[in-house]
Amino acid sequence: MSYTLEPLPKDCWHKVPQGHVRIECRVGAMGLGPNIAAELLDISQTGASLVLTSNVGVGAEVEIVLHGSVYAKPIRVMAEVVRPLTTVDGRPAVSVRFAKALTYHTWQLLT
Repeated sequence: MSYTLEPLPKDCWHKVPQGHVRIECRVGAMGLGPNIAAELLDISQTGASLVLTSNVGVGAEVEIVLHGSVYAKPIRVMAEVVRPLTTVDGRPAVSVRFAKALTYHTWQLLT
């Protein structure tokens, strides 16, 4: 099953990242392998939605690395793919749930 992305409601806790936030997504817990992230769509304290360069199945474990302009070191967090998505132009995308939630302060600095 695949969902089409729709605009987020104004009262949603997911935010579109402001400024310069770069994302990496690698399949597996070791973080080895190619970066399959193309674009970060939105982020919350507990998960994110991102466009990928290749499809990943539901339940797959991925490592997410967030590079923000505020942080010297990248933020690494393990995540699980919870929902496949498709962008309007047909690119594969997914929603992921972080294994450990971001702190509110970290989330605010990224958005």
